[in-house]
Amino acid sequence: MKDWDTAYQKKKTSDYTVGVKYGMSRDGVGYILHIARTKATPHEVETFIANTAAQDSRSVRIVLQQEPGSGSALWID
Repeated sequence: MKDWDTAYQKKKTSDYTVGVKYGMSRDGVGYILHIARTKATPHEVETFIANTAAQDSRSVRIVLQQEPGSGSALWID
């Protein structure tokens, strides 16, 4: 699974858009497999997430968080 927390600015003080790919072993141990992050505009964030997802297999589920007051509502549509 890859879970994303998005941010949409490139200022030095801005938050990062971060994606964490993680999995669970058969014995219940969780593993972080990959972390991707960027500071980017909305269009660049969309492209970054699409390019990162293209590197994963189709079996990796993509999760985008929807937070009140953020631009993440765009992803839900």
